[in-house]
Amino acid sequence: MRYSKSYRVLRLYTWLEQKKQISLSGTAVDFGIDERTVQRDIADIRAFLDDLNLETEIKRSISYNREKDSYVMELE
Repeated sequence: MRYSKSYRVLRLYTWLEQKKQISLSGTAVDFGIDERTVQRDIADIRAFLDDLNLETEIKRSISYNREKDSYVMELE
């Protein structure tokens, strides 16, 4: 099944909000896309969070752990 970019980005954001770790390689396989596309989707979410952080007291950021090959959202 082919997923739209909008669906992928919103799904990734939802998972991150739920405190889930997102595996780069696993997500690429799950969505049938390459890892670079996952990285671009995460970059879009980071850009959104940059804007959101200007408007809210809770600061959110996404970090990548190379050892675990995963992204996670952190609250400051």
